[in-house]
Amino acid sequence: MKKVIVVLFMLTASYYCQAQEMWGIANSNYAGTMGLHLNPASVVNSYVQQEIHILSGDIFINNNYIYLREGTHPLGKMITGQSISDDDYLDDYNTSDKFMYKNVQFKYPGFYYSRKDFGFAINFGTRTNTSINDFPYHLAKFFWEGFDYTPQHNQNFESGKYTLNSYLVNEVSLTLGKNLVRSSNHEVNVGITIQPTFGHAGASIDNRIHNYLVPNSDTMITSVLQADYAHAIPNFGNTGSEKFSLLKVRGTGVGASFGMRYTSYLGNSGITTAYKNRRLRSYRYRLGFSLLDVGFTSFKKDQTNLDFDVDNVLWDGISTVKITSVEFADSLFSTVFLGGTQAIDNNSNFNVFLPMALSGQLDVSLTARIYAATNFIAPIPLNTHTVKRPTQFSITPRYEVPDFEVSLPYSLYRMKDSRLGLAARYKWFILGTDMLGPWLALDDMYGFDLYFGFKISSYPNSKSRNRKNNPCPAFN
Repeated sequence: MKKVIVVLFMLTASYYCQAQEMWGIANSNYAGTMGLHLNPASVVNSYVQQEIHILSGDIFINNNYIYLREGTHPLGKMITGQSISDDDYLDDYNTSDKFMYKNVQFKYPGFYYSRKDFGFAINFGTRTNTSINDFPYHLAKFFWEGFDYTPQHNQNFESGKYTLNSYLVNEVSLTLGKNLVRSSNHEVNVGITIQPTFGHAGASIDNRIHNYLVPNSDTMITSVLQADYAHAIPNFGNTGSEKFSLLKVRGTGVGASFGMRYTSYLGNSGITTAYKNRRLRSYRYRLGFSLLDVGFTSFKKDQTNLDFDVDNVLWDGISTVKITSVEFADSLFSTVFLGGTQAIDNNSNFNVFLPMALSGQLDVSLTARIYAATNFIAPIPLNTHTVKRPTQFSITPRYEVPDFEVSLPYSLYRMKDSRLGLAARYKWFILGTDMLGPWLALDDMYGFDLYFGFKISSYPNSKSRNRKNNPCPAFN
C-alpha cells in the first residue's frame, strides 16, 4: 500500500499540481516576466525596458504527512547511482489533520515591454495546482498502511469537512499596466493580467462528513457519508481509451489578477551609484497591493460527478480491491455506496476555482544596490471548489545590479513553518529555491521547491529615468 500511495502522490505532483511564490526573484527590479505573478503593476516603469522571455519554471510541493528522512535526498541518490525504496518514505503519524499543496508552472517564449507611462507583456504557459486541506489523519494512515493496520481497527472515526481541488491548464497571459500619478517624488501605477485557460484535467472533492469503522482488514462500515466528487481527467490505467489523452481540452475558463504599486523617490538627488559607466538611481520604497488569481475553469468534457448522501453501508472485500483505471474507480464507488453505476452523472459541468489571494508587498532601498522586501499572501477561498493557496509571509534581502543579483529569502509557510532560500541571477539565467534545507539534506524532506528562468533583457540608460534613451543590452 505504501508504494501505491507514493505513486499516487507523485502522479498528483506531476499532473495536477502559483505556488511557492519565488520570493528570491519576484521582488527584483530585474525580474521582468517572473515578477508579474506577484503584482501586474510592476510592468510599468520597470528597470527592464524590454525582455524576450525564453523559458521559466516553478516547481513546488509540500505536505505534512509523507517525508524522506534527513540525509535521504533524491538528487544525492541519483548522483551516487542509488534508487529510492519504499522504506525511505516515512509517514508523520499523529492526530493532526493533513494538508498538501503543489504547484508546477512553466512559462514559454513571451515578450515584455515597459515604459515610463505604460507597459505590457504576453506569455504562454502551462500551470497545475493541487490543494488538499483538513484530510483526517486516520484515513491517511489507512491509505498508507492499508486496511490491515490493526491499531485503528474497531474504532469509530468521524471525518469532518475536507477538500481536494486540482487542475491542469494551458493559459495565455496578457498583462497591461498604466501610470496614474507621477511627480518628482512619487508615482502610482496599476496593472491587470487576463488569463484565458484551457483545461486538460480537473478534480474536486468536497467531503462534509464521513463516519466509519474498520472492524478488520477486509471490511469498512460507513455509518454516514455526505460528499460531492467530480473529475475530468485522463482515464489512467486504460491506454486504449479515448479518454486517456492528457492533451485533450476538457474545459475552458478565465483568470485575472489586479495590482497597484506606489513608489516613493528621494527627490531629484536620489541614491545613486556607478555601475559600468552608468548611474543607477534608486527609490525610497515601493508599496504594492494585488488581488491574485480571480477566476475558474469549467470542465465540460469527459466529466464524472457523484453525489454521496448515504448511511449504513457495508463494504466487504475492501483489502482485495485493485483499482486499474479511473473509470473502474468511478464504477466501484458508485456500486458500493450508491447501489449501481446508474448514479454516475456524465453530463453536468463542474468548476475548479483558481487559488485566489490578497497580497501586499513592501520593497525598501537601503542603497542603490541593496534592498529588503517584505511580502504577505493571504488566501481567499471563494467556496469548497477553490484551490487554497497557503498563507505566507516573507522577508528577502538582496543585492542587485543589472548583470548580477543574489538574494536570501526567509519565509513563514502557513505562518508557522520557517524556510530559508537562496536565489541568484546572472545576466540571462535565474536559479533559486525558497526551501534550501531539503536540497542540502539538512532537514526531513516534506517537499521541495525549485525555480529557474532564461531570458534576454535590455535596460534603459540609467543616467536618466527617461525611457527614450537607448537601451543597454543584458549581454555586455
